[in-house]
Order: sequence, then C-alpha cells, then structure tokens
Amino acid sequence: VDVILPAGGILDDHFAKVALTPYKALMKAGGPALILQAMIALQESGRIGKVVLVAPDEVAAAAGDRVDIVVKDTGSLSTNVKFGLQELVNGGLSSSRVLILTTDLPYITGKMINDFLDLCPK
Repeated sequence: VDVILPAGGILDDHFAKVALTPYKALMKAGGPALILQAMIALQESGRIGKVVLVAPDEVAAAAGDRVDIVVKDTGSLSTNVKFGLQELVNGGLSSSRVLILTTDLPYITGKMINDFLDLCPK
C-alpha cells in the first residue's frame, strides 16, 4: 500500500511553547517525535510501498530518508493530500491502494495499520 503522510499541522502558540515545537508532527508523547512514530509503525506493518510526506521543511528534515517523496506543505489538508496523490501518480504507484496516515497519532503501531488495512475493501 502506498502512503501519504500529511504532516503540516501547526500548534497554537500556547501549545507550541509547551510542546517545544510549532509542528504537531514533531511533538513527542513519551517516545520519538510523532512523525518518527508513524514511520516506525509503517515499517512494522511490512505492507508499505512508496511513502509521500507532505510537510514543512523542518518536519521533512526529521523524517530524513525514510520517505520516498517530499512535497512542500500548502497549509491545507485537502490540498496536501491532493498534491501527495499527484506525486504518487506521477512517480508511478507501487500499489492500487493508498493509505492516508496523519502524523499526530502517538500510539499507532504496525499491527493497528495492518488491522485497518485488513478491514478496508480491496
């Protein structure tokens, strides 16, 4: 399954001061930054093809080489998903299915991803 990771979420000023980052994807909840937790879960699932990250530069830098394609955040979730999908199509889909996984899920695991994919119609 190919994946789009929309990771452009911005925290409000107060929460950003507490979280020590303006980006949701770079928050930590007792473990690695949320973007890294998402990447770990995708790897654990063992069912992932290409990964497109749609994010600001700071978040893309944290993801490093764990993604195949990086698209600049537009500030709009729907537009980010649209551009992520366009990049997958232009780069050659490796699957007929695409998973959109937000990067603000601190407890996501590979098993959860697999359970969700198993429930989705083919």
